[in-house]
Amino acid sequence: MRRALFLDRDGIVNLDHGYVHRREKFDFVDGIFDLAAEATRRGLPLVVATNQSGIGRGRYTEADFQALMAWVAAGFAARGTPLARIEHCPDHPDAAGPRRKPAPGMLLDAAVALGLDPARQHHGRRPAGRCRGGAARRHRHPHPGQRGAGGSGRCRDAASALGAGRGALARGAAVTSPFGGGTSQGVQGGTRRGSRARAPCAPSRLSHGE
Repeated sequence: MRRALFLDRDGIVNLDHGYVHRREKFDFVDGIFDLAAEATRRGLPLVVATNQSGIGRGRYTEADFQALMAWVAAGFAARGTPLARIEHCPDHPDAAGPRRKPAPGMLLDAAVALGLDPARQHHGRRPAGRCRGGAARRHRHPHPGQRGAGGSGRCRDAASALGAGRGALARGAAVTSPFGGGTSQGVQGGTRRGSRARAPCAPSRLSHGE
């Protein structure tokens, strides 16, 4: 069965300014496209799996998220590193279902849809603690046709996660577990490894292969 590289969104793909839902607030993290290119070169599909409680909290709508992620997916595709699937969970944390991380529902659903081996997946996520844009450097070319403003700092959390991702690809090992604590070669958490979680929140309409 195939392997894939799972990416958190906020803090890994983009700087986490908090409830990002518009293009003008979306700044790609330095190095994300290099990591995506290396994964693509190795034949690993790219999957974004992201909690989006801003929808459940009423800060933005499902349509806002879908429009933004269509633009993000176009940016990856334009660089020859298309996203194989986008999974999101809009649940409010106080009413979370089995798809909201750290539960494994989104990852298991993507694994089933793409024919992946859950025990051999890589997952890049932001380490504990939130990474805000004020201390981070924006990607200089966040999207074809648009130039992002430069910054003076570097997001250490995002940089360390991307570094871990590159190292894992080089070693063929797993990166930080999305279920908390250390690294993992398998899917852990509330759902038995290899089983599929029943999901109250539907996968993103942008998910490929549906």
